[in-house]
Amino acid sequence: MIKNRFLKHAAIFFAAFSFLYAQKIKLGNEILLTEKLDLIQGKRVGVVTNTAAVLSNGDRFIDVLLGLDNIAVTSVFALEHGFDLQKGAGVVISDSTIEQIKIHSLYGSNKKPTPQMMAELDIIVFDIQDIGTRFYTYISSLRYTLEACGENNVDIIVLDRPNPLGGTLVDGPILEDNFKSFVGIDNIPVIHGMTIGELALFFNGRINTKADLKVIKMQNWDRTKFWDELELPWRDPSPNIVNFESVLLYPITVFFEGTNISEGRGTYIPFHIFGAPFIDNDKLKEELAPKINGDFILRAIEFVPISIEDKAPNPKYKNEICEGIQLKLISRENYNPLKTALTLLTTLQQLYGDNFEFTSHFDLLWGNAKIKDFINSNKSVNEIIDSWGKDLAEFKEIRKNYLLY
Repeated sequence: MIKNRFLKHAAIFFAAFSFLYAQKIKLGNEILLTEKLDLIQGKRVGVVTNTAAVLSNGDRFIDVLLGLDNIAVTSVFALEHGFDLQKGAGVVISDSTIEQIKIHSLYGSNKKPTPQMMAELDIIVFDIQDIGTRFYTYISSLRYTLEACGENNVDIIVLDRPNPLGGTLVDGPILEDNFKSFVGIDNIPVIHGMTIGELALFFNGRINTKADLKVIKMQNWDRTKFWDELELPWRDPSPNIVNFESVLLYPITVFFEGTNISEGRGTYIPFHIFGAPFIDNDKLKEELAPKINGDFILRAIEFVPISIEDKAPNPKYKNEICEGIQLKLISRENYNPLKTALTLLTTLQQLYGDNFEFTSHFDLLWGNAKIKDFINSNKSVNEIIDSWGKDLAEFKEIRKNYLLY
């Protein structure tokens, strides 16, 4: 009886352990290294990556790849922020080396790999951590890399990894052709709800000369989960994304980049705070609290942006006292970043219309000029959201063709 009971409990424990083990996420880079190395053996390999591209044990993918005797990595490509992720937004990246291997900058005089760079290669491996928004420029580099591969007969493998915002939230206006830029490379919404591999398939289907593309899928990824539910190590993918909470706040406060409101660059919690010298923080908090307080803690603060080496060399209101708000997300049940962003923007316009200003970058971030016009004409948040509903529904139907999970 005791033996049977022990065996029964052991079987239950083993089944539970096996289930948990089976559900562990295996990233695309791990599957390449353990199951599909034959795809790059005997070839001249270029790698698009940075130090945030790690395996599930925290090891950097590039370090593991360079440690293999039978793989010939001939060049590496660095995107915005640089290979080591030490450069802030807009800071030009120079060529460099890693273990005597050339690192070509794709954020300097060239944003697209040149024919000369591609002549050295048979295949490119792309392993980059995105954060799920249209204007995060790594996906623009992905599209340019696909174009270069197609035009120069170089194969490409995209190693898939999770979208930190999950894969179900899709929101925002579809980018209009007149507003295409490096912060808006294609006609997708602000929050696309796709992995880097799914985006690669989408982009490749829309370029003139398609690349010979393979996407190495993840195993056991659940697109309903945020990053911090996945039991994976987090590495900040750019210097002003200082923790995972920054990823959640980024699609809310990033729109202040297109205004004369500081988004917190030049402080140690960018995108967690916003403000300006002309703001009364207590008054702003009083206005915002009934609108978003159930999902956020709002803290009235003062801050002084300063130069932080290359991470924020010339922030807005440098060395000036700004009053503003610090946001802390406390409930994800109603997580709706674009609605929250519009609530902040419309409130600021109503309170500080004489001082509050937009720049041309605002339209590039939203992908059109309508949002600015709606805010200036005192449209409600819901009216603004309704304005993109039809186009967004059409995109969601197209998007279904490229989903892998």
